[in-house]
Amino acid sequence: MNFKDKKLEALAAKGNVKAVRWLVYKYFDSDLRVAHRWMQVLAEKGQALAQYNLACDYENGKGFRKNLPLAIKWYKAAAKQGFDSALLNLGICYAQGRGVKKNFRKAMQLYKRAADKENVNACYTLGMYYDEGRGVKKNPQKAFFWNLKAAKKGDVDAQSKVGYFFHEGIGIKKNYLKSVIWYRKAANGGDVYAQYNLGLCYKTGDGVSVNKMLAIKWLKLAAKQGYKKAKLKISELR
Repeated sequence: MNFKDKKLEALAAKGNVKAVRWLVYKYFDSDLRVAHRWMQVLAEKGQALAQYNLACDYENGKGFRKNLPLAIKWYKAAAKQGFDSALLNLGICYAQGRGVKKNFRKAMQLYKRAADKENVNACYTLGMYYDEGRGVKKNPQKAFFWNLKAAKKGDVDAQSKVGYFFHEGIGIKKNYLKSVIWYRKAANGGDVYAQYNLGLCYKTGDGVSVNKMLAIKWLKLAAKQGYKKAKLKISELR
């Protein structure tokens, strides 16, 4: 240990938060055990990010054995401070019964709190739950609302969903032009379903002029990802 490291550890031992952070970053890739020791110090001092990272590592067994009770403890600590990713992960734990008793109502409350803080994954998750009726009554309008929020933040899966909702008139008035806009965003992001559906739009003329070449282009991209329906549609166009 060089002089600089010794000085950092001396400052950290005296409670200097900046020094503790430096030690966490220094050891995170080389010695997780030491990194976690200092991360624990930050967590106990009320640092939400450290509490969240510690919870993730306890949940996934990164650096030490999995320990779901400790993961829940630190997720709750960070969530109490309004840390959006902790709210999301704690919600997932309640939805799946990981380390806590399964409670969809509690999960939805946590997802909503995270989504209100603009957490894109929470927005998409809420949209998915309302779309599928998972733990809640199906609500197409709410499914569209939350998927649109996630889509506007760049979530490719949500963009594909929004395109589909506009195309089919689910939770929103049918609009082929807007459907194509969202399908194209998601298709350019590599979403196989959006590539397939955009190909169909060019095949049938929904929201765009019929264009066989573009239809085949997008269907081929979907087919390359193993989507069998796309292969069948390509054969119809030849």
